[in-house]
Amino acid sequence: MYACFFAFAGTSDLGHSECLVLLLFGTFGVVFSPGGLGAYPAIITALLTATYHVEIISAVAFPWMAWTSQFILVVVLGIISLILLPIINKNKSDVVS
Repeated sequence: MYACFFAFAGTSDLGHSECLVLLLFGTFGVVFSPGGLGAYPAIITALLTATYHVEIISAVAFPWMAWTSQFILVVVLGIISLILLPIINKNKSDVVS
């Protein structure tokens, strides 16, 4: 999320503490709706505009970019894990207790 700050001029001056606050409140958006779709961008946009006075264009684009990049990362790493798991566990014997 911190790396996404530098993608927009409106959020490039935010620091680590602002990232931590957005990450904390962003988790509530993910908890309230499946995967955070809809609630996560709304919460982050509201925090950026009301608390940190970021212009609306950057405040709307930032959470969508952060959510999309995190979603793609989870999907790609999940597919890689599904491919590698049988390869890694092929030589291990099954243990039944």
